[in-house]
Amino acid sequence: AWNNSLKNGVPFQYESRLMRSDGEFRWHLTHAEPFKDTNGEVLYWMGINTDIHDQKMQLTSLRNNEIYFRNLSEETPFIVWKSDRQGRCMYLNKKWTEVTGLALKDSLGYGFKQALIIDDPEAYRQNWVKAVENRSHYQSKFQIKIPDGGARWVFCQANPHYDHTVFDGYIGSVVDITEQELYTRAVRDLSERKDEFLSIASHELKTPLTSIKASVQLIGRTVKHDEKASLFATKAAEQLVRLETLIADLLDVSKINAGRLVYNETEFNFKDMLFDVVQSIQNHTRSHQVIIEHSAEVIYFGDRFRLEQVVYNYLSNAIKYSPGADKVLLSSYLKDNYLVVSCRDFGIGIQPENLNKAFERYYRVDDSEMRFQGLGLGLFISAEIIKRHKGIYWIESEPGSGSTFFFSLPLSNGSDEDALSGSSLSAKETQSTSR
Repeated sequence: AWNNSLKNGVPFQYESRLMRSDGEFRWHLTHAEPFKDTNGEVLYWMGINTDIHDQKMQLTSLRNNEIYFRNLSEETPFIVWKSDRQGRCMYLNKKWTEVTGLALKDSLGYGFKQALIIDDPEAYRQNWVKAVENRSHYQSKFQIKIPDGGARWVFCQANPHYDHTVFDGYIGSVVDITEQELYTRAVRDLSERKDEFLSIASHELKTPLTSIKASVQLIGRTVKHDEKASLFATKAAEQLVRLETLIADLLDVSKINAGRLVYNETEFNFKDMLFDVVQSIQNHTRSHQVIIEHSAEVIYFGDRFRLEQVVYNYLSNAIKYSPGADKVLLSSYLKDNYLVVSCRDFGIGIQPENLNKAFERYYRVDDSEMRFQGLGLGLFISAEIIKRHKGIYWIESEPGSGSTFFFSLPLSNGSDEDALSGSSLSAKETQSTSR
């Protein structure tokens, strides 16, 4: 290179390692310029050696890292991809070709789209464009075509990649989730079929139940002078009421799932409603006394029947899960602009990890020493009714010492966000709130 510069009088540039005084060889860039006379003859050369060792090592490290990344990505069991700053695909590992059958050269840029099965292509495109513009995390679920003519469900996600502080596109992955997706869809389908069956069965059971209930009432009147027979008739009537409640719960759940649970909102005296519910449940239980510790004087606008249902469910739940106690405490009070109702029992309590599960559909608390009857629908229905009234609900419990179930209803016509924020509740209450 130097001989060429001498012969032709052109600038000289070369990288080489020079030994420093301490014996270390370091990379230098040697650059020399020829200085010529008016005839173009070289009079002398002026050169400079610049230490570029650190930059050279950094570039070598980056090059090695890129090679390592590519080697690593080629061996991963899922698809790895990279985009440029405009969102165009500039790299796909070999797994992509194995899965889709598409050649790499046909998939770069936007060619990969020919393998995608998208329900709403425009929404998909907008989602990707928005992520690129905002440099935000990207996620998407869709299907990709496979060579045998079938399709696989995949989950795609990517994070923005930065070269120091400069945005340099996205690095992402595509993972096959076909089995999980099919399982989820199968579970959802079974759940829908179950709800449909429960709805039909509940409707079909109502008619014969009404007839049986009427017959039992007639039998009770007929044998009222026979103490033993009268007792049997009374117990049969009690079980029919229990069956009627179970059927009503099943019907409500099916309506909730279908979005057809009807609400009739009117103004009513909330205190009177509480007393009516307590009197009703006291007529059906001899094991516990329901004590109203405090009752706020409030005229509330809402569905009285549905809120009675919530209070009844709270009380019956408290009685059921406190078999060793003899009382349940009920209270309502005003806090800021909320009406708060609490129901306290002295039963088995709930483990902390199960507090948020108590309002789930079909969930039941099972004590190690006993199993409790019921379908686990009462609190689920209650939660839906409370949310419909823009309220919140939560539990405070200590295993072995009982539980207190709360719900809170806004008294103003605030927005949904205000009603659900729970800003007026104490820190302890807010931490245990189920939304």
